[in-house]
Amino acid sequence: MSTKNEQIAAAFRAAKLLLSHGTGGKKPLYICYALNRVPDSGDAKRVIQSRLCLHITVDGYLAGTVGVPKKLLTRKNVQEFRHRWLDTLIVEFSQPSC
Repeated sequence: MSTKNEQIAAAFRAAKLLLSHGTGGKKPLYICYALNRVPDSGDAKRVIQSRLCLHITVDGYLAGTVGVPKKLLTRKNVQEFRHRWLDTLIVEFSQPSC
C-alpha cells in the first residue's frame, strides 16, 4: 500500500510525461490540465493550487508573487519552469515521511 505522498509523487511523474515541452499541440500546457488526465490526482492538484496561492497560472504566480518581469515570462521559459517545478515536487513527495 502506498502512502499519500507516494501517490502524489506518482501523479506528478505521470503529469510530467503528459505535459507539453513547447506550445502545446496535443499535450497540455498547464500542470493541472495534465493532472486531469491522471487517475486519482486530486491531492496533487490541490498541492499545485495551494502553492500558486491565489494565482491561476504559474506565470501569474511568477509575475505577481515572485516578481519576475513579464518580459521574461515567455511561453518557453514558463514551460521550462513548469517541468523543473514538477521535478522538485516529485523529489519532495518521494521523500520518506517522518
